[in-house]
Amino acid sequence: MKWSTFLAGSIIGATAASVLAKKKPEMFATATQAVQQMCSGVKNNLLGKMLSGSMAGVKEMKSPKQEGVSAEQSKKDWEQIEWLAENDPAAKREIENIMSSQKETRAH
Repeated sequence: MKWSTFLAGSIIGATAASVLAKKKPEMFATATQAVQQMCSGVKNNLLGKMLSGSMAGVKEMKSPKQEGVSAEQSKKDWEQIEWLAENDPAAKREIENIMSSQKETRAH
């Protein structure tokens, strides 16, 4: 995600929150309290597990491993992706846009 997108979303969110707080303060207060309680519950739950040394309940944030996929199957899959990308003009344009934006990002 680009920083400009993140900042624009943050500004829009802050603006929406201030408008809601001004027009419907009771609704804003209720929503704020609900979010605060949820965050406190999550924090207390994780802290309790960390302090007790029992982190078994917390799953690791990893992508699932694909077991049983051979190198030959992987090669066939990539060849199919390449074929689809070359034969679909819209996909080809999108791939070129992504590649050019990646080059611009790495240049900065």
